[in-house]
Amino acid sequence: MNVSVDGMVTQGPDGPMLVLSMRLDGHDTFLKGSLESGEALIPVRILTLDDVTVLRLTDHFALPPVGTPWQGTLHLPHGLRPRSVPPDLREMAEGEGRSLELLDEAELRYVLTFLSESTTPTIRAGPRRGHRLRPAYGSEELPVTAAPSLLVTVDVGGTLGTADGPGLTMQLAAASPLPAARAREVMRTSLHIQPTLTDTVVAEVCEALEVPTDAFPRDLPPAPFRLFPGTIEALRRISAVATVVTLSNVTCVDADTEGLRDLLSPWVSDYFPSCRIGHTKPDPRSFHAVVDHFGLGPDRVIHVGDDWACDIAGAVESGIRAVWISRGRQVPDESLIVDHGVLVANDLAAAATHIHHLAAGSPA
Repeated sequence: MNVSVDGMVTQGPDGPMLVLSMRLDGHDTFLKGSLESGEALIPVRILTLDDVTVLRLTDHFALPPVGTPWQGTLHLPHGLRPRSVPPDLREMAEGEGRSLELLDEAELRYVLTFLSESTTPTIRAGPRRGHRLRPAYGSEELPVTAAPSLLVTVDVGGTLGTADGPGLTMQLAAASPLPAARAREVMRTSLHIQPTLTDTVVAEVCEALEVPTDAFPRDLPPAPFRLFPGTIEALRRISAVATVVTLSNVTCVDADTEGLRDLLSPWVSDYFPSCRIGHTKPDPRSFHAVVDHFGLGPDRVIHVGDDWACDIAGAVESGIRAVWISRGRQVPDESLIVDHGVLVANDLAAAATHIHHLAAGSPA
């Protein structure tokens, strides 16, 4: 999303900052973006406070003197975050059998604008508030689209996007004389479950991979992660009917949770890399670790992934409903489709449609 902005250079507690002349109204704070001003592209963090929006630089960059007016284009790679709905309003809507997710942006703005004017508990709990909901919903009763306990776990690499460059797993697999599939299996059961890399871990992994220890990449930064087109919109749709978390097989070197949080927030609520939970897919313990964390039964969980063995066979063995991201590939095992109701989606957008149908209780 690109927004034309202008304002003034102001002295902040940590140095100069850019204050917008108009507040980015009604949206959450701490978005990352970049400001294009003249020929410069400045990385910034957006802080929307009570009555002002401030752009704080995330990298060293020479700004004009304090008091200098400026203008430019604010680039938000994932758009503006949605307006948040207060818990008491959501509870009231669900009590009336209505779904806030079915409101469009204009309707939600109408409801929340009235709420912002409800400055006392009496007004917030009063009947006027319920009446304000009805024009936005219309006269017809709208069903709640999903139980609040529905959980969707989503694989990361190959499902949400791909790394721009080889990570630790790929480099070790290339260095090992073992067949690639066998090398990845070795790392799943040894390297991917380790929260840190110790000398002992490195030695054991290298021995299993038949790789000399001096060939083990040290101090390797995680490769930048690039989302597939449509990922954010698909996650937004899924998060409207379920809590969304990631569940991935990844080393502690490649697990860039903060980077994923910047890319996927607010649609993804939590992150469960294998190096955090100590188990890797397809081991049922990896799925159950997430299920138990949320206190749910497997019947309230849907897993989405692109790896048939790790994501789909593993989810089925764990008693969890699965959606396979095929990207045009043939189904490896038709029996899982027939016997366990595995759904097939060409991409994450199609998977989001399946999940909406499942959440509504209709056939996918």
